[in-house]
Amino acid sequence: MSEENMQAVKQKAGLYLLVPVIIFILTYIAFSVQAVKPGGSDTTVHMAKALSFDLVMSESHCGWHFVCWLFYVCLPITIEEAAAASTAAFNTFTAVLVLWFGEKYLSSVKEEKIRTAAVAGITLVSMLVGPLYLRFYNKRYYLGQGSPNPWHNPTSTAVRPFMILITILTVEYWSCKEEERITVLRKNMKKTTAYELLLGVLLLISTIIKPSYLMIYLPVCGIRALVKLFQNRGRGFWKLVAQHLYFIPSLLVFLYQYLIIYFLPTQEGAEESQVVIALFRAVRMHAPSVTISLLLRMAFPFLVIFLWRREIFREWCFPLIFGQYLAGLAVSWTFAETGRRASHGNFGWGNILACFILWVFCLFFFAKKLWMEKEQIGGSRALKIKYGALFFLLAWHLAGGICFYLIQV
Repeated sequence: MSEENMQAVKQKAGLYLLVPVIIFILTYIAFSVQAVKPGGSDTTVHMAKALSFDLVMSESHCGWHFVCWLFYVCLPITIEEAAAASTAAFNTFTAVLVLWFGEKYLSSVKEEKIRTAAVAGITLVSMLVGPLYLRFYNKRYYLGQGSPNPWHNPTSTAVRPFMILITILTVEYWSCKEEERITVLRKNMKKTTAYELLLGVLLLISTIIKPSYLMIYLPVCGIRALVKLFQNRGRGFWKLVAQHLYFIPSLLVFLYQYLIIYFLPTQEGAEESQVVIALFRAVRMHAPSVTISLLLRMAFPFLVIFLWRREIFREWCFPLIFGQYLAGLAVSWTFAETGRRASHGNFGWGNILACFILWVFCLFFFAKKLWMEKEQIGGSRALKIKYGALFFLLAWHLAGGICFYLIQV
């Protein structure tokens, strides 16, 4: 191996080691502190359900709890340490996938060192940013407007890596040709079949962990299928049905979760909790304005989308990412719960998950445009103002997110 290739390997190894280690340490610190504060966050509630296998299996969405229980029974650590370690492991997986996505998206940047540094920096930024803070609007940071990085909920943290994988693989699945074939475990099969099997497994795991992502992914896929059916004037209906059969296992799990939460008397609060249509009720619990809360959470990505609106929708992966975000808004703005679960904001988690991946994409898109226009910026006042405004917003988002992290620890 040449010295140049060896250097490239070292850079990539450093990239996939250093950034995930930093994210693991930060996540572990935040959640370990929360775990020893009774009632301080969702962590204490969830880890109490991971003390035994029976408790894990009694939970309607038990994916994170099962992993936490494995850490607890297989390592000589406390349940608090197991909760922090399992959450940190999921967040580290997310960091690895953001790095992978970044390298894939910024492949046009040929300078290895610059691309590596950009991908590493953007990954760290994407996993630390938070909403903008205005004390006169809402003294309780995060509550009311949400955040792309909520540092208090382990189950949503555990869903994020599966969301990234499913989103990217779905776009690749949609672009597959029917006649393409690959070999998987020495078995030759259609490439579309391989994607369907993999997507079915990943979607099932994400639903077992938390059904929030399924609630925003399913509508986008359904709308796309209806559009294709309309374009084909009804032809190929059964083919479209077959292409979406990988949803069935997840939908069955989702139905089970719905029944056990709202209809089985053994579930705490089931006898008084219902799902209702109540526009903006959930999002107005902790902040007075839906619009201002939305802008505080998404100022940077919204400005990126506005400034490059003619280009960004043609970018690989963006239509699905943006569609999931709109579906998340629709769900969180439309549905709410009654009874003991009314204050949980469970229909908002899909929006928060979609918010994160939209942030990730817009950050990498911004870096790509910055690289492409770097030579023109020095001689253009308009470009200086445009990029200056974006950097200002991004710095404000990042400062707020870091401060919120520090509050947790």
